[in-house]
Amino acid sequence: MWPENWQLKTYSMESYDGVKLHTEVYLPDTKGRYPVICIRDPYVLPPEDTDEYRKTKFDLHRHRLEQGFAVVHQHCRGYGGSEGRAAPFVYERRDGLILLSWIQKQDWYGDGIYLEGGSYTGYVELAVLDALPDAVKAASIAVFSSHAYEVSYLNGEYKLHIGPIWYPTVLKNEELLSSVENSFDVKHVQKFYHAAIIQHPFYKFVKRLYGHDVPEFSDWFFCSGNDDEFARRKNGIGDARDAMRKAKIPILLRGGWFEPFFNGMVPMWDELPEETRGKSCFLVGPWTHSTTLKNVEACPFFGENGEIEESTAVAWFRHIRDGAEFPYAQEGNISAYIVGEDRWENHAAFRLDEAEPLRLYPSQDSRLTTERPEESEISYRYNPLDPPEFSGGQNAFSTVSDGAALQPQPNFRPDVKSFSTEPLTKDLKMRGPTKIHFAVKSDCDDTAFLVRVLGVTRSGEAWVLQETITTLSFAAGNYDPNTTAEFELVTDPLFWTLKQGERIRVDIASANGSSYWPHSNTKGQWATRSTTRIATNTLFIGKFYLEFPAVELQEGSF
Repeated sequence: MWPENWQLKTYSMESYDGVKLHTEVYLPDTKGRYPVICIRDPYVLPPEDTDEYRKTKFDLHRHRLEQGFAVVHQHCRGYGGSEGRAAPFVYERRDGLILLSWIQKQDWYGDGIYLEGGSYTGYVELAVLDALPDAVKAASIAVFSSHAYEVSYLNGEYKLHIGPIWYPTVLKNEELLSSVENSFDVKHVQKFYHAAIIQHPFYKFVKRLYGHDVPEFSDWFFCSGNDDEFARRKNGIGDARDAMRKAKIPILLRGGWFEPFFNGMVPMWDELPEETRGKSCFLVGPWTHSTTLKNVEACPFFGENGEIEESTAVAWFRHIRDGAEFPYAQEGNISAYIVGEDRWENHAAFRLDEAEPLRLYPSQDSRLTTERPEESEISYRYNPLDPPEFSGGQNAFSTVSDGAALQPQPNFRPDVKSFSTEPLTKDLKMRGPTKIHFAVKSDCDDTAFLVRVLGVTRSGEAWVLQETITTLSFAAGNYDPNTTAEFELVTDPLFWTLKQGERIRVDIASANGSSYWPHSNTKGQWATRSTTRIATNTLFIGKFYLEFPAVELQEGSF
């Protein structure tokens, strides 16, 4: 059971409009005043007045209570025991600020409120971060971004994770006409995705699900950047827009190299005011959205040091409250897990001054070489109704095996082109984003290009480590078919090392139907495209190259 002196109190907190929000307060003793860890959560069930319910909740918060914190766990509006309409992103700022004021008036409240959240529960903290009362001392925010565009897009390509799967699970007030049979079963999820991604135009997907439009869902399909109306919308996703720029309290950010919101978390670190960043930390592990290695494939480039069992949030709060050691990162630094070395390094930024560009060229014979090959062309046909699908990568959330997943053999489809280095003769350390110089053409007026960077073990197993994708129109602007387009993109940063005998492999294609909406090969707003075309896409060998951020580069590594 739980210690006899632990106590659970329940309240119906009245919000700004009279709606009552179910609020559970867990106290480490029946008497006294305590610092408070504040959590607001939509992933809850209606409360029960049973010992089993209390045991489950005390177990959930045990590590917080044992460190002397009280816990305020509020059910978000429309979820669990709370009244109101469930509408993601719409009410969180208003309800959250009311809760912070309410906490300070309670007789069990001591000195200090600490905000904790991850994924959507991280967003609800971001939504209030620029308007905090002085009582809030620190925050721990994991696996979510304050950048609306990066939440659901990558260089013009729509990420499938937030739409077809997540939204139907959280729009509790809407009756579904169709959905995933079992969102925890990969086969069911894949079946649902396969049906969804070949339906055009995609903006009607919401109406097919519910029988009518749901704007807070479908408006995501039309987000064009972080400065458009949707991304700036108050009482919506825009409530978190200025969170980091105006933050004053110490913040622990926690992200993962293989996490779908990581590309939007990277700029959050740079946006922090210098003084705030100097007392904050960014912890980046080999994790997916679950921030653990327990539910992913056993990648040989990871080791036991990639798993952190202790609650880093509670350790962070104790560090701020009591001056206790925080063993996971140095203030003012990014603590990054080194893939391939099973250890951690501290750096002030994701781009290191000492990194030298190691340029590698794809060649006609499927090699990846430091020598620029003779100019030639490699072409392939891409059909949006039969897109290649890959497991793993940064945006394979709830679709297939995510994280650094094992990949099929090179050139496993005619529309996937693979290129590999020779085995390394010396260890190769890389720290930061990989830059890709594209030199391409298409016979369509728009299309997409995908690049995946793989680490290959001595035994020949290939594991995806980096990935990026772009539409041609996003990267090159208005495109005329059959003309050469040259442009540059960078992947999300990664700190990694390949050992002697291992290799780098690069896969190039035009879609990843497991993670992104397959481009229709037609110009215009993607969600409104009602027809598709088959494209012939071409890589210009000798002009197309990648630059890896090598540190301590030794001559003759290849």
